[in-house]
Amino acid sequence: MKPSQQDRRRMDRAAESERRPGDPTATKPSQARAGFAIMVLVLIVAVGLIAAMFITNTRYDGSSPVPVSER
Repeated sequence: MKPSQQDRRRMDRAAESERRPGDPTATKPSQARAGFAIMVLVLIVAVGLIAAMFITNTRYDGSSPVPVSER
């Protein structure tokens, strides 16, 4: 075992011995993956909404940079 792994395990044991019933525990990898998946999903939805906003923009007819209502 590498010395850094031994040090980490020793610190983890010491931290666990000082833990009280109401203290939060360490984050598990599955919790981190779920959080990352939620962030990716939010980003995809945001990009989709912005794209839909530009596609369905009724103020412009696409042939002129001036809005139709201002011509």
